[in-house]
Amino acid sequence: MYQKCLEKLKLITQSSLLPWQTLDAVKIFIHSKLIFYFRNYATSAALIRANSDVISLGGMQKGFDFSYRAEIRRILKHNSSSSVDYLYTPVELGGCGCVSAWDEYRIQSIVQLLRMLTARDPLIIEAANNPYTNWTPTQKHRLNSH
Repeated sequence: MYQKCLEKLKLITQSSLLPWQTLDAVKIFIHSKLIFYFRNYATSAALIRANSDVISLGGMQKGFDFSYRAEIRRILKHNSSSSVDYLYTPVELGGCGCVSAWDEYRIQSIVQLLRMLTARDPLIIEAANNPYTNWTPTQKHRLNSH
């Protein structure tokens, strides 16, 4: 699924849109999908992490955030050694207003944990507080069916 996001990101960057239109398209079409994936799918932190070692994801490449950031730099015609501060600074302060995929992953992880801790279902609360390995097969089945 992240490979598909990168492919769509590359299609957007190769389009004939102006740079600001391309950035808006990335924020609307790619970033919103990332939030959906982070909320609904189990994701390895190593897959997202910006400075991860080379991992296998349909070929050898860096973490998703590294590739995501490289494409945004390509849109802005920045070189690969330029600072990321401009990319992640809010638009109101003169930046691009992009959000790091790694930061968004961490934000969504916290949001989901808080949702689990404040849930009314005792099984969901148990999932938030206890290791998965201590559960009975019935509890594991019930949690997987949610």
